[in-house]
Amino acid sequence: MSKAVAGTILDLVSDQVVRVDPDGKYDFPIHIISHQLPDMLSVADGVRMVGRVRKVRERIAEPVDRDGLSFEPLPFYQGLRAFLTTFPGLLVAIWKASGSGHAALVRLPSTIGLLYALCMIVRRRPYGVQLIGDAAELSRVKTLPTSSRLALRLLSAMTRLVVARASTAAYVTDASLQCEYPAREVPTFAFSNINLPGDRCAAQVRTFDGGRLRLSFVGTLEFDYKGLGDLLDAMAILKECGVDVHLDIMGEGVLRERFEQQATALGLTSVHFHGRVPQAEVLERHRANHVFVLPSYTEGLPRALIEAMAQGMPAVATDVAGNGELLDPHFIVPVREPEAIAQRLRQLAETPTLFAEQAARNLARAGDFVESRIAPLRRDFYATIIQQHDASRRGDRG
Repeated sequence: MSKAVAGTILDLVSDQVVRVDPDGKYDFPIHIISHQLPDMLSVADGVRMVGRVRKVRERIAEPVDRDGLSFEPLPFYQGLRAFLTTFPGLLVAIWKASGSGHAALVRLPSTIGLLYALCMIVRRRPYGVQLIGDAAELSRVKTLPTSSRLALRLLSAMTRLVVARASTAAYVTDASLQCEYPAREVPTFAFSNINLPGDRCAAQVRTFDGGRLRLSFVGTLEFDYKGLGDLLDAMAILKECGVDVHLDIMGEGVLRERFEQQATALGLTSVHFHGRVPQAEVLERHRANHVFVLPSYTEGLPRALIEAMAQGMPAVATDVAGNGELLDPHFIVPVREPEAIAQRLRQLAETPTLFAEQAARNLARAGDFVESRIAPLRRDFYATIIQQHDASRRGDRG
């Protein structure tokens, strides 16, 4: 694997929100790229994150400070109305960022990623894309406002265009996202964006012999697409059926208060909101719990689900994107159907042999995603982006 032409920087572009404090110190969930950053820096001289920046008043206790990592702040917005208001300044900032002469990796679906890629198309520069989800799935959720659904359909259509024009593409699924967003005849890759060290897999299969069924949920509470409200409704159904169940919610966001109010209104006293927790604590709670639930409205190939499977946990997830590539079809349920979630959880609680069977199956499947298998594919993808960028630069000089 060759190193980049001297001075090559890789732009990592997505809708990720970065916080910045009054001292100019940055913070974001570093685990998102902590295992990928060394691979990026093995082929590039630096990585620049291009994304929205939210200013906060409090001092950030543990700012992100990694050698080779920098930030390109874009105007902050949240929601369609704010996006439309911010759009002129946002587009100017993205156009400027795309003219830096850096190599580019665009993560999709993301509005900022689309705009950056369109700028690269106008500039006739190569760029790579990584598909981690499907916006079209969200557009089919009928409870969303019509304006939001139309915007998501437009986002999906533009994503197809941007993927078709990319110089290389990576997908987190084996087949589902490739069918929805095909690349042209360019180098393509398929690998999860999960970091699963071999020693993070459970040593033995867990069992459940009755008593309180303990559930894990991991996901952002910043948006509604993780389906937590449906899981709370399923908890209420189980309570009515006499199933003793507990839920640990690991994740933070502006919707937390709304979900807390929902849990209270449903009379759920065994629901604990832990906020954002370190990865080590997530794994600890998985080991103490029994079943992982992912009732999302959209996913790619969910890292949180694979990490739970690696702990030998049975799981219930919705029928979106890559979930069906991971779980037994019986434990894939329709979107927005709390009754189906409750039914599968009750089956696991009342059938110890089924519980053990699913635990063993999921642990074995998670072994396909250990770091030693994924890392070489990931490094080859990054190297391809850099090689195409460097070739383009040499062409300009020639």
